[in-house]
Amino acid sequence: MQAAIDLYTKGQATIGSLKLQASSKAKNFNPTSANVRDLDWMMLTSVKDNYHDPSQQFAGITLPRDIKKWFTNAGFKQVHDDTTIFSHRSVRSLLNAQTDYSNNYTICMLMDLDVFRTPSRKKGRMGLPNHWVVLNSDIKIEEYDEATKNRKPPAVINTRLTKLIEKEISQAQDKAESEANTYETDPEDIESDDRIQLSVFTWGNPAYPPYGRVSMTQTAKLYYFLRHYYGYVKAKW
Repeated sequence: MQAAIDLYTKGQATIGSLKLQASSKAKNFNPTSANVRDLDWMMLTSVKDNYHDPSQQFAGITLPRDIKKWFTNAGFKQVHDDTTIFSHRSVRSLLNAQTDYSNNYTICMLMDLDVFRTPSRKKGRMGLPNHWVVLNSDIKIEEYDEATKNRKPPAVINTRLTKLIEKEISQAQDKAESEANTYETDPEDIESDDRIQLSVFTWGNPAYPPYGRVSMTQTAKLYYFLRHYYGYVKAKW
């Protein structure tokens, strides 16, 4: 808050050893024309060098090492990068994120932004790691019960659930590969009806769910979420 006040009144600010100062081009840009809040724009362009306009997608790219550096310079003592850029992460990473969140770490998740704006029926396409969000809730799973053909009430992800989901994925992969070998085709996409519930801070909204631009109450399919999830950077004072 003090950094935001200093930026507005003095044109520069520091958080620990992290120096914030926007370029003259960024100061002269009208953020409301790009549907960005003034306060968000002031902070974003001050922490991110050479970022003058929301249309500058390349300049807006933020690598995990940048996030880690900002946390460290801001004074966080416990900072760790658990991301992968070229492949999505497993349900085990979600369990780790939940454990760290419960231990009061700040969790910045690297995602494909499609997870937060398109329906879950999309198939086949892997995501791109192009969007950072801050985890703002427990991560819950609605487990699908094959016996009753219904989903169980949402439960915070835990070791038992993780092992069960990993087993289901492994069995589904084995079946798909076996059928593909039999019929000499490519394996089918691994799908399930397990669902994921969580809330993140993104686009100025502190409680944004997956597929929020479709329905703020829609529950995301876990298999689709995992295809577009690339891990997280965690930090703690």
